[in-house]
Amino acid sequence: MTVTPPLRHAVLLAMLALGAAGLPAQAGTLALYLSPSGHDDAAGLSAQQPLRTLARARDRIVELAGRHSYERIDVNFLPGTYQGLAVVWQDVDLDGTPVHFRPAPGSRGKVVLDGARSRFARFFTVRATRGDESTQAPSRLHFENLVIRNYCEAISLGDGLSRAILTGNVISGNVFENIGSKYDPVRRKRAGRSLPNGSCTAAIRLQRSAGNRIVGNTFANIENLPKEDTFRDRYGPTYLHAIYIAHLSSDNEISGNAFTRFTGSPIRVRDRSDNVRVLHNTFSSPLYVEDSESRRRGMRVMRAVSQWYCGYGLSSCAEDDVVHRPECPSTGLRVAGNEVRGRMEVYANLSERSRSTCPDTPGNAQRFVPANQTRLEGNSASTR
Repeated sequence: MTVTPPLRHAVLLAMLALGAAGLPAQAGTLALYLSPSGHDDAAGLSAQQPLRTLARARDRIVELAGRHSYERIDVNFLPGTYQGLAVVWQDVDLDGTPVHFRPAPGSRGKVVLDGARSRFARFFTVRATRGDESTQAPSRLHFENLVIRNYCEAISLGDGLSRAILTGNVISGNVFENIGSKYDPVRRKRAGRSLPNGSCTAAIRLQRSAGNRIVGNTFANIENLPKEDTFRDRYGPTYLHAIYIAHLSSDNEISGNAFTRFTGSPIRVRDRSDNVRVLHNTFSSPLYVEDSESRRRGMRVMRAVSQWYCGYGLSSCAEDDVVHRPECPSTGLRVAGNEVRGRMEVYANLSERSRSTCPDTPGNAQRFVPANQTRLEGNSASTR
């Protein structure tokens, strides 16, 4: 059918009216833009009208996705340094539509998310409070090619308030640097001293989060101070991990990452986080921070990858020395093709078995069989 000139003119007017209404021109992809100099009262739908904060971007996504169906959502960061950004991504239900946090296409320069001098300890928290441990919530968030630095913690896929299992997230090509209590921007005064708040446990935490991929990232300066040098006085150097995989976080892949300068096991697996794959990563330059706890324990050994779970009465349990839920070993951990450089071991099973919280069932009994716990294949280690 041939479109007559008057009809063509009417179609053009309709398209212009749609743009004037502030709606995306392309129904398949929703693209939002952020800038360090943006404004949260802007539309955010172009590089000329960028938003300033992720909290406003989240709200715009919820607003627009409630009116249109999208195949993909892009949150495009224009180049520059973003000071003190933080967001809680709680119960954002997009029916599985993937959301990509990335540098704006075609832009030059790095995107740096800097927590220094911020009032927020963590950059990004994903949380699903609806459902239970049998419910899977496909959050499908992608973090790509960003620099995240100077936070107590960077990204938490799930936390202690989450109920459903978050799935389908990808963290790739990013740089995580200066993470931990040494760089915690939140400070408090105690006995006249200004101290970092502390309670830092991971650059990336997976807690009740399954089926994720963490690939091709760089982790550097993942450091906790001695716990007595923090306001909370709880988590010392060995309690900080670059990637912490805990509490039913199964079927996750950690591959092709580089870890350098860290005070605790770069990768820690905890509590029924089954079938985790740690493949072709490099670990180098561990940091041994002297504190009262390490002196009490004697010389400690750094491990690139470790497994652990919390039993009753352990002083190292996170819930004020009391476990309020059953914890069990993890099974099916595969550690293959990794390179370890420096004075440390490739892997150690640090699980507690005495006074265990793991329910005594036939299925759980299999978790204590060493052959079911870990496969070590083709890893290399050197002291250089």
